[in-house]
Order: sequence, then structure tokens, then C-alpha cells
Amino acid sequence: LFKSELPIPFDHFSDYTVPQFVDKDTLAIVVSTSGNTEETLSSYNELKNRTEMVFVITTGGELGKQAQEDGYPIYLIDDKEFNPSHVPRVAVGFQIGAYFALLSKLKLISMGSEDFADSIYILKEKLSAIAPESPTDENPAKLIATDLQNRFPIIVSSEHLSGTAKLLNNQINESGKTISANFELPDVNHHQLEGMQFPESNPKTLLYVLVESNLYHERNQERYAILKNLLDDLGIEHISLKPESKDTISQALEVIQFSGYVTYYLGLLNGVEPAPNPFVDEFKRQLG
Repeated sequence: LFKSELPIPFDHFSDYTVPQFVDKDTLAIVVSTSGNTEETLSSYNELKNRTEMVFVITTGGELGKQAQEDGYPIYLIDDKEFNPSHVPRVAVGFQIGAYFALLSKLKLISMGSEDFADSIYILKEKLSAIAPESPTDENPAKLIATDLQNRFPIIVSSEHLSGTAKLLNNQINESGKTISANFELPDVNHHQLEGMQFPESNPKTLLYVLVESNLYHERNQERYAILKNLLDDLGIEHISLKPESKDTISQALEVIQFSGYVTYYLGLLNGVEPAPNPFVDEFKRQLG
């Protein structure tokens, strides 16, 4: 999302160990909504020996406790007031807000509070159309959830929307309880296209979700048009998500909000409670 503006490299990792390039000149942003993510705590303890520039985003937990003891600055999300569901993926907006605030304060991006407020205004304007009160035949989020039911969604995105597409993929899994896959274009055009031929059941099971934007590089926009033609030739259905906002940040936030509702409705259509993640919880229990 910040690639076109950040003057320094920005990398992301989710593992027990820290990349070798991390040193005393590296700013480490440590994120765990619960504050108890095992691999995050492990990498946090290693980071403390590699750099003094550590910033923590969490609701508390062990990470919040350790960060306070170590004297690091913390963006503490008030779960009780702002996320009473205590479902980490619901708090993604607070994480994004923390990133914006930190990078803006460090003058690494030019977006200020007024710009962010404009984006939030756009989200509020679009909320009524996808809210639960909106009837299905007039609700684009409910209609797309219906399209996704009993299908294997293949998500394709690019540029500033690739991160939001990854979030959509995660939420289809977590809230919709549905298997899915996520790819980036143009890379997808170099290998994944050949995989559309088999198994022969692909036209019945696959549904391509194309996250498009009028702000993509013009050649990438052409690639989406060609991809649609190829999918049509193979008899594989596709739908498009096209944010209407006028800037990259607002488009990303628009897709995030829309995705949250789509995947919530998908879980309901599948006859399950979207919030709990029983298999994830069982995995953690067995991991110990």
C-alpha cells in the first residue's frame, strides 16, 4: 500500500526468527492483536537484541506486558470498547490506523489526519448499502457472498490492493469457513494460467474474484481484460470487485470494509457462526 511513497524498504514477516538484515538502524513494528501470538513473541524477544527502535501494536496480552516492561512505545487497542467481539480480524482497522499514524509522524508518508478522515467519510457513505439491514437483492456484499458459496474462490489482485486481497483471502477462510487461494497479477500470468486446464471440474468449482482498480498501471488493467477472456474461453466464472474511491488509500480501505461484510455473510450462508475459529483453536491447543 505504501510502496509508491515510502523512501525506505518496508518488509513483513510472520515467523519465530528475525531476518538477518535487521540491525540497529531498523524500525521494527511488532503486531499481535491478542498479544499472545507465539511466533510474534519469539521474534519480539530476538528483535530486542538487534534494534532499540521497536513499536508495538496490540490489545495487551503478553506482548503488551513485555513491551511496557521494556519501555517501548505501544499503540494499545481498547478491545472492550472498540472490539467487544474480541475477534482479531475485526480490529484490522485499528492496526491500519496505527501504521498510518506512525509512518506519518515519522514523515515517511505524506498522508495526514485530514486525508485519513476523508477516507473514513467515504467508508461511512458506502456502509448503508452493504449493512445487514439492506435487502439481499440490493446488497452487493450479500450477492457476492451468494456467488462464493459452494465455490473455490481464486483471488487475483495487484499493486496497492494486493494486501487487502490477502486479507480478503484470510477472511474467506476464517469468517466464511471456505477454502480459497490468493494470487498477484502480473505474476499470475506467468504460471497459474496453465493450471486452469485441470482438473476437469474447474468450471464447476472455481470462481475467480478479480480485485480491479482504475488506478493500476495501464498494462495491468489490460492484463485483467485478457484474463477475463481466457477464463470465458475455459468456461470458468469470474466476478470483479472494483472500488470506486479516487485514491489508493481509500480504495484499499473500501475493499477491506466490503470484504468484511462479504465473508461475514458467507459464513451465515454456510450455516455457521462466523466469529469462532474452532480448528485454529484446536491446533493451538495441540501445539501447547
